[in-house]
Amino acid sequence: MFFRHKKTPSGIVLQLIQAFRNDEDSPRQRIVASLGDAAVAPGDRAAVARRVALLLSGQKELIESKLTPEQAMWVDLILRQIERKGVREVTGMAPSAAHPEAEPVLSLDAVEHSHASAAGPELLGLNAWHALKLSQALGAMGFNEAQVRCAQASVINRLVGPVSEHALGAWLENVSSLPDLLGGSFHGKHVEGRFYRVGDLLHENTKAIEAHLREQQEQIFGRRSHIFLYDLTNTYFEGVAAGNPEAKHGHSKEKRNDCPLVSLALAYTQDGLPLGHKVFAGNQNDAASFPGAVARLETDWKDLCAKDQRPLFVMECGIGTAANLLLLRQKGYDYLVSERRSTRADHEAIFASKADFKEIPGKAVFVKMLSTKMPADAPPDAPPDAPVAAASAACVAASVATALAPAIPAMAPPVPSALSPSLPTTSDEVAADEWEETRLFCFSEARGEKEKAMLTKARSRFEADLHKLALSIKKGKLTASDKVSQRIGRLCERHSSVSRYYKITTDLTTETGAELATAAQSKSAAESPTTTASQTAHNPGEGTGTAGDAESGGKRKATTTKMKRVPNTATAATGTSPRLVSALTWAAKPGPDRDALCGSYCLRSNRSFPEATDMWTLYTGLTNAEDGFRCLKTDLGLRPVRHQTSERVRAHIFISVLALHLLAFLKKRLVEAGAPPRTWTTLKMLLRSHAYATLTVKTPSAIQQLRKLGRPDQIQQAIYNQLGIHIADFPKYRTTLPLS
Repeated sequence: MFFRHKKTPSGIVLQLIQAFRNDEDSPRQRIVASLGDAAVAPGDRAAVARRVALLLSGQKELIESKLTPEQAMWVDLILRQIERKGVREVTGMAPSAAHPEAEPVLSLDAVEHSHASAAGPELLGLNAWHALKLSQALGAMGFNEAQVRCAQASVINRLVGPVSEHALGAWLENVSSLPDLLGGSFHGKHVEGRFYRVGDLLHENTKAIEAHLREQQEQIFGRRSHIFLYDLTNTYFEGVAAGNPEAKHGHSKEKRNDCPLVSLALAYTQDGLPLGHKVFAGNQNDAASFPGAVARLETDWKDLCAKDQRPLFVMECGIGTAANLLLLRQKGYDYLVSERRSTRADHEAIFASKADFKEIPGKAVFVKMLSTKMPADAPPDAPPDAPVAAASAACVAASVATALAPAIPAMAPPVPSALSPSLPTTSDEVAADEWEETRLFCFSEARGEKEKAMLTKARSRFEADLHKLALSIKKGKLTASDKVSQRIGRLCERHSSVSRYYKITTDLTTETGAELATAAQSKSAAESPTTTASQTAHNPGEGTGTAGDAESGGKRKATTTKMKRVPNTATAATGTSPRLVSALTWAAKPGPDRDALCGSYCLRSNRSFPEATDMWTLYTGLTNAEDGFRCLKTDLGLRPVRHQTSERVRAHIFISVLALHLLAFLKKRLVEAGAPPRTWTTLKMLLRSHAYATLTVKTPSAIQQLRKLGRPDQIQQAIYNQLGIHIADFPKYRTTLPLS
């Protein structure tokens, strides 16, 4: 065998040629493998050709020559291509003359097994791809056959085992069975560029592809209700991403605040099927992104809006701000949102009474639904902080008092002021466009125990850090008041969930640092700092603490704050000794037992629900969105982003979103078929052992090779049956290599 270059209509290709004599004893040549633009070094070609010829004939070298890793890689690639091509291309013989059944197998020991590659997860991804008719859709958008195959490989790789475009070619050839399932190989010097270009094409057709997927979802699963679950996440970059204007520093949900970020918003159905996505800059606030998503709903996602149904948005409290809820009402849309945890104390009387709470069957959650009359909204051109907002809050307080009577004393009516206008007192004075809001008060004992445990652990950590700081002060290692204040501020920021419940006090003195150190050494090292804190008597609330000789109260942002050093004014002005910290004490702030509110939360909606269970079940569907984000960030290769330009970043994100479409489709089909609930990680683990493999049998006159799918086990077969996958439909590759 030998290599040669051949000029073809698609360019110059490298071919492996075998010389032989036909039945008339005339010299002939046949193509064993066509390698495209593969960069086999000229110095390696003779060794590679000789080793391939020996392996195909089943012979061994008298003195075995050692191959370099590069040469061994080319030998394996050529052998896999020969196995996948079949008998006609390799041997030139008719299939009828090449059946291995013509000669019996002499011994089971003569059967060899090689080149196994995983096929189970790929079969599921390919099944979802064909069911959603993505190949037909891409063909209608102008993709040629090779581009469709590359798009399949990119998306299914992101679903099965995400790698970069640079490593995708090697993954296809050495790990996956996609080349067997799709037909043909993915190799060549410029294979990486093909995947980059296909990603660009997919991104250019984002709107059309997402519209096609929504149409297919409706055809397969029936007409969807116009209920949208909306949530955001972000992903971080490797590198500075200087060429991407959307790469901004912000609050990373992966705690990678040191890296530039880009944000992703996704809309879902109740069943977790993705509807559309939008990419924002990394410093985009969750709530600030929502108006843009609503605008896209009215333009690019028009097919989601039906004339006979009002869209309902289900959101978390961080997105459902007063301004966003007002926007939805002004546009005639409905919402379902949870209240912030800080507002639980406003409903303490309702949760404490536990009157008229009903249990949701099988969920151990108790709920109570109340309706509240709300005043008219401000006109669309009014500022978001118009006085009507204060009136709405007062109206809610009055309605809660009415709902609880006579269980608690009646609340005093709100006092009119410049910020809180008088509320109507008679039905004649009520505005015609007054609206009603439904509130669902929920309580879960299991959730309450979990929140209490989390708070107890957070308090223990905070007090442990305070104890370390107090010891440093006691030993005289840290005494400067400004430095101590900075340390306290950082501790309060690090433990923001519990620091607000503590009063931290520093004792100041004018003694020098040497005097403090001498006094500290004279005391017993085992003596602990004075404290009145209790690890179990603190109460949860909202906000974070500030440092210094004052209470740790007020709200702080969760981002890192640079603290400027403030010079000691007494030293600067009079030259006297600076005031030093001699001791640190802390105590729990007095207040009601807010641990009683752990496990309680409140849902709000401007839509009426016939049953409290319907409202609660609809909101808990938001966990589908959270599961989708979790899969995006872990299983589907969203993080991290190694691209630098804006277009390539968007293409990378869209390929992960397409993989999420396939995964959501598979999960819904399995649920409808009665399969037990399994995560995608579990499914991949169960299916990974099902593989393509090559069986080789040497007979006196030829070497027979058969590449086919193995037999699935019972669990694998059950999954395939639930999805309608038939193993017999997939190709087999038979090769006969006659021995000279």
